[in-house]
Amino acid sequence: MTQTIRGTVMDRQSRISLPGATVLLVHTDPVRGTSSGPSGNFRFESVEVGRVSIRVSYVGYYDVILNNINLQAGKELVLNIYMDEMVLSVDEVSVRYTADKTSSLNTMASVSARGFTVEETERYAGSRNDPARMAANFAGVVGADDSRNDIIIRGNSPLGLVWRLEGVDIPSPNHWGMTGNTGGPVSMLNNTKRLLYTIATSVPFMPNISRLSNRIEVSRPYLIKALNILEKSQLIKQLHRSNKGISYLSKPDKIYLNNTNLIYTLAGANAEKGNLRETFFLNQVSARYDVKLPPEGDFYVEEKFLFEIGGKNKTAKQLYNRENSFLVKDNIEIGAERSVPLWMFGFLY
Repeated sequence: MTQTIRGTVMDRQSRISLPGATVLLVHTDPVRGTSSGPSGNFRFESVEVGRVSIRVSYVGYYDVILNNINLQAGKELVLNIYMDEMVLSVDEVSVRYTADKTSSLNTMASVSARGFTVEETERYAGSRNDPARMAANFAGVVGADDSRNDIIIRGNSPLGLVWRLEGVDIPSPNHWGMTGNTGGPVSMLNNTKRLLYTIATSVPFMPNISRLSNRIEVSRPYLIKALNILEKSQLIKQLHRSNKGISYLSKPDKIYLNNTNLIYTLAGANAEKGNLRETFFLNQVSARYDVKLPPEGDFYVEEKFLFEIGGKNKTAKQLYNRENSFLVKDNIEIGAERSVPLWMFGFLY
């Protein structure tokens, strides 16, 4: 004979239901399991009557084990399972990094090596965020003049200087550099950081390519190529409309940084909350699914599911009468109907 076991998983203090809790029928062969729904409800059907044991686990809570519960044939077994939040008290963690600036990342350099950070290129007078002009401050290194960033190291010709970016040799890291020269008037490395900062501090960034290329002082075709390289380097993500083809030289309709850590690193306190929410959603979902930019709403997943991202009080006005559309909200713990908590998408990655 069999019977049904059902119930609700809740927080003991707040009496709020806990969706996604793992509920297991132990001592069965094989072990049967399920998870609680949006309202914290769970259900087992066709369970043999007799003594049963149940184990419930949930992230951030202590496990609950109910042993030897009497399951009778005459009625369903209904359980209210209360879980206690797991609070851990730990000592503070201090992380320190110490770099030896007398050493070099170049394993071929055995003597006279000197390292410096990106931040140092912002502090030294005349550096202009340019590593070449920064190096001219060191002993034995001489710059040409203020109009160019050629550097002469211990009297050697600047034509013999080798630039290497991420292990790849490049002819010159400068705009408008002449063939055979390693220097130039404007460093590209500086402009890349400027571009990333612009994306980090903007409301979800819908670029005007011509205006943006003028702002960071590069040509329009070069900017589009640079965006593709930055995406392959996993620094940014580009979104295109779902109704147009994508080519290497096509203009992106929306640009995001690859993840929220980059936003906080570049923008700090200037990080825009809406940008953070949408970047988090895109980073988690695009790891598994194809994401495009819809005519309405924020994201079109697999050209089937429409998502609008917002805060706790966001309404579904833009999703009215749209099939397979969902509202993803920040600062809510539990979803209802078509509303889904933003934090739940963190389990996709």
